[in-house]
Amino acid sequence: MANFNRITATLTEKKELAPLIHLITFMLNSPIQFEAGQYITLKIPSGNEIFDRPFSIASPPSENNSFQLLVKLIPGGLASTFFENATIGTSIEVSGPDGAFHIKHTDRSIHLVASSTGIAPFRSIIYDLLKTKNFLLPLELTFIVPPQEGMILKEELDMLKKEHANFSFTVIEDTASFFSLLNEYKDKDFYLCGGQHFVQDINSYLAKKSVDAERIHFEKFA
Repeated sequence: MANFNRITATLTEKKELAPLIHLITFMLNSPIQFEAGQYITLKIPSGNEIFDRPFSIASPPSENNSFQLLVKLIPGGLASTFFENATIGTSIEVSGPDGAFHIKHTDRSIHLVASSTGIAPFRSIIYDLLKTKNFLLPLELTFIVPPQEGMILKEELDMLKKEHANFSFTVIEDTASFFSLLNEYKDKDFYLCGGQHFVQDINSYLAKKSVDAERIHFEKFA
């Protein structure tokens, strides 16, 4: 997929989905091409320096004149401080898209497992599969939402479930609940996205259940 380089993005909307979690929308001065699941890098100014911060794109590739990010605000964090202070109309340079985290096979059932804002690339993937690619095999999302964060995107997920009989989702609070719920392993591909320990725990569990390594795909973030 061709990259774009140093394009200007302009902030057009900040929407609070839950305390400390926002959906951020940027318009681009030139359309982009990316695969659902990839990330974009923001060039965030701080003092006299510019810092790179990657974020998974949360909007589908069909919306190529803009992109959306799911951002968890961390007090004192470089990117969080930028997002807190940025106002509508603020511009920033971005680069990308990058990353190899995307759906590898569309001829298999798919199980997406996300923790917190790890759902960002899956939002892009789900819309792309269901709305653009007419994916008809079972597509399942397990969304682990820590109680202290609050549920996000429920209305969207409910609507997608209503519109597409092959799509289902389950919301749980921790990985232990995921282990107790999962009873099908071998005839689907797993995609994992979340913090490093979360991804490692799920990956290790699936490996113990003899899921082939080539059927487990993941994206970690700090």
